[in-house]
Amino acid sequence: MALASQPAISEAEVQLVKVLATGKAQSMLVLRDWILVEPSVEGIVVPTREWGTVTAQEITRLMRIYFPRTFQDLVVYDFLFLAQVDMSFITPEQAQWMHDGIADRGLGAVNTRSVMSMNIWLSEPWASSVLSQAFPNDAMAVIRSPYYLKPSGPLVVNDDEMIAPVMRPFKGAIESTFPAYSGLLTIPREGSRIHSWLRTGLLDQAYPLPGFVPHLMEWDYQSGITFTMMDMVYDTFWMTSINPFALDVVVNMIWHGAHRELPEDALKVHILRDRLSRYSSERSAVMSVFDFAEIFGANTIDLYRELGVVQSQKGEVDRLYLEGDFDGSYALIEAVTKSLEGLAEEALRLKDQAMAWVYLLEWLTVTGTSLFCGAGLWILMVRRGLYREAGVTRMQDKSKGRDTY
Repeated sequence: MALASQPAISEAEVQLVKVLATGKAQSMLVLRDWILVEPSVEGIVVPTREWGTVTAQEITRLMRIYFPRTFQDLVVYDFLFLAQVDMSFITPEQAQWMHDGIADRGLGAVNTRSVMSMNIWLSEPWASSVLSQAFPNDAMAVIRSPYYLKPSGPLVVNDDEMIAPVMRPFKGAIESTFPAYSGLLTIPREGSRIHSWLRTGLLDQAYPLPGFVPHLMEWDYQSGITFTMMDMVYDTFWMTSINPFALDVVVNMIWHGAHRELPEDALKVHILRDRLSRYSSERSAVMSVFDFAEIFGANTIDLYRELGVVQSQKGEVDRLYLEGDFDGSYALIEAVTKSLEGLAEEALRLKDQAMAWVYLLEWLTVTGTSLFCGAGLWILMVRRGLYREAGVTRMQDKSKGRDTY
């Protein structure tokens, strides 16, 4: 379950954002994919809550192997992603390390599902921990209220230009996609900056107006910037198949929490990020075509050399992206994608050529066999050249005095 992503270029060239993600094993699958897709992020995922085949024993083993063993090991990371953590797997010392990493070293962080869970045996240990104090959601106030009722309503994105553009650039698309949504109740602490709300019927909740319940919020906690989400990372808001801007919001949270400058043109970066993701899928498809062509005897050595050149160009795309040169990265990824498409077409041509020879040999084999069999049948059954017709024999039946044939 633990994962360390492999960046496309050397970390010595550009400083990547290091993410430590922990929580429910189901959430770790989503976070793993996010880390692998986004070129600016590398990190590790360690489950701290059971799900499926990931048992308590397995979590204990993975924590022992992969979770930072000292405070200094922890603050190597830039951002902590706490997705439905079961605090029984986190020691008080580890919770204190994460708290101090945020407060003293300026680590960014986010916690999900408001108070981690609607189940009190999971939410209360979180609310009671020193770590929850670093987040904008007043966890203790939440669990003292009927938060399990799950407020629901239209999603509203804050358009206040005084807060960081984590979600604001995608306001229209997000609001039209989610006319109805739900999550666990959140109660923002004083000083919180709210990026989005649910407009609900809970008129006793007023942030800033009656019925408005924060969906995503942030605040400054001493040296750090932390977030709270009311929902889970596998809820529909965070599915790119439903919300195409989900990954953009996630990366904006991570960059902002890690004190990185957010892009001025978020929509252009969204398109660029989509191109980068599509390149990975197309490269996998091209490799499959190479393998298929080789099955039929095609020589793909030259294609692999050309693919190496394309990969070098992709490394330059990543470098420009990580340096913030989004225009340069966008221009280059277009050229790289066309080169990759050209390789795919060439591989298909070689495959077709190889298959043509295969089909020709099969046709010759079938035709030759048919001719051989036909000639054999002609000789044996029609001309009957290998056979001699039997003559008629005659013998005399002496008892009756006549010949018998």
